[in-house]
Amino acid sequence: GVSPYVRTTSTSVSTPRIESSGILLEGLRKNQLLWSRDLATTTWTKTNMTATKTATGHDGVANAASIITATADNATVCQAITLASASTSVSADFKRITGSGAVTLSADNGSTYGSDVSGSLSTTEWYRAYKENQLLTNPTFCIKLATSGDSVAVDYTQLESGAFISSRIPTTSTLITRYVEKLSMPSANNWASTTGSFFVIADTWDTS
Repeated sequence: GVSPYVRTTSTSVSTPRIESSGILLEGLRKNQLLWSRDLATTTWTKTNMTATKTATGHDGVANAASIITATADNATVCQAITLASASTSVSADFKRITGSGAVTLSADNGSTYGSDVSGSLSTTEWYRAYKENQLLTNPTFCIKLATSGDSVAVDYTQLESGAFISSRIPTTSTLITRYVEKLSMPSANNWASTTGSFFVIADTWDTS
């Protein structure tokens, strides 16, 4: 659901997102891919692949995501990025349309691919695939469909500098940065500074 309104003026405001099960705080991340939901644009290079923006997105909005279809084996759709050397992680949401062949992600223009995620795909539920923590300069994000005729819906493609993926950052014609999210609690009138105890539990997010 939507969070409370956060007013901004000339500077950004780093506000945590309050979810149903807690508060989500993430660090600075930037999605380096343009048109992250529309693979039909010319920003994406298609090889033996067609793409249309005709899929109902992960957010339930009609024609918000893409459908890609392989016209030959090992078809790809890619986007090249100019970026200094950094740990790179890529991700995308998938839903099966037709076929059962392998679906894989690459951050290095197909030199290496992540694990085949076809066994996790269904025709009714979205699945987020990812490949993490690869040191690269000028990465190229690619999706490969191994089998001609296979078709999948794709949403929220993402390439970010970081050892692990973060939550989805949708883009169109400009790149989007999510700034560091901060949580603070004023001590005044909340607890005494000279008596009592303060107890904190912290946990990490394991993307696997």
